[in-house]
Amino acid sequence: MTSPIPPELLNLVFSYLQMHPATLKAVRESSMDFAMLSRAHAFAHLVFNNVDHILKFLKLASAAHSTVPRTLRPESVCFRDIGAIGDDLLPKICDHMAQIHLKHSLAIHITAGGIPPVVIRLSGAWRNNVRQLSIRGGTHSPGPFFDCLASFPQLQLLALRSFQVEEVGIAGQLFKLPTTVTHLSLSHCAPLWSFLGSRMQPGGGLNGVQDLYVQEVFFNGEDGIGDMRACFRELHSVHTITLDPVYQDDRHPNFNCSPYDILRRSWEATLLQMNGLKLLRVNCASLPPKFATESVCMYAIQFSNLLVETKTVVEIYAPHSLDLSSPSACEELLDATNAPNPTAATESRKVNLVIRGLRGRLPREVGASHRVMVCEYPVAFMETNWEEAMGSRLDGF
Repeated sequence: MTSPIPPELLNLVFSYLQMHPATLKAVRESSMDFAMLSRAHAFAHLVFNNVDHILKFLKLASAAHSTVPRTLRPESVCFRDIGAIGDDLLPKICDHMAQIHLKHSLAIHITAGGIPPVVIRLSGAWRNNVRQLSIRGGTHSPGPFFDCLASFPQLQLLALRSFQVEEVGIAGQLFKLPTTVTHLSLSHCAPLWSFLGSRMQPGGGLNGVQDLYVQEVFFNGEDGIGDMRACFRELHSVHTITLDPVYQDDRHPNFNCSPYDILRRSWEATLLQMNGLKLLRVNCASLPPKFATESVCMYAIQFSNLLVETKTVVEIYAPHSLDLSSPSACEELLDATNAPNPTAATESRKVNLVIRGLRGRLPREVGASHRVMVCEYPVAFMETNWEEAMGSRLDGF
């Protein structure tokens, strides 16, 4: 029976179900009409877990009564632990892969070693379409890795997670990202910053990056964290930096200093004084509340003590555990407004410091303006939580 629901509306529903494969599968199996209308959405994100998985998919796609579309146009393709493929099978598989018209996103998950040459071969037909490349895991030789990046002429976003570099046999060599790469995401890659600081071409290796996302523990004892600050100074084109600290009980972000200690540190000042930086996001959503309030204090102090007015806006995303419906949470938030700062300027300034995503009603002391003085610096409260702000930027991580 034909569905009384207009196909355009069904198509919109199916597009939302793409991120819920189990639900989409159940809907498709409930009706032949639904199965046919949702085919494009069912294959919007392809994941191949191994070589056998690829072979089974190709067998399914070539079956006499297959419901797999002859030409697939997925938004993303992911290869996981794809090992060697025999010379007798590889040409056939490559021919089938060429029938897949990838729209923009390629992900490669690796357990050991670098990017398998077979994956580069399989993705050959998509190189002009790949705008987002995500690589997770592995220990990579710099030469082949940067050659791989250069083979994607439209690459705009590069996302690396748990990514390591093998610095063997590269004495004196310098590298650079393709100039097309404007968005760089690094997650759990702290040791990589030492490589970026010593092996990227000065003034050009990272020069095209406009948007940088970093997810780390930010623990002072972590290899590479010290080199990160020096690398930031080389990001001459960056306008947005997002810091996403990961909390661990025994190793946590170094945000628990007193405000006076912060004045003697250069980390925050380095960020706020970067030429061209317009937005600095600090995600405290998964951290204990004290880290958020102390972050607000230290940035307020840095803003107050800058000798030159900055255009940088700092957005701090409130912890999920900080619910203002709790009286103790309100007290903790308001305590931050009384933090001492004997050197802060008292004149009114533009609000460059914003707290986002607080749950519950703001305390009465904040007032209708949604502003409060922290260390004698104005701070604004706004809506939008971390997940809403980042959206698809976190996809693939």
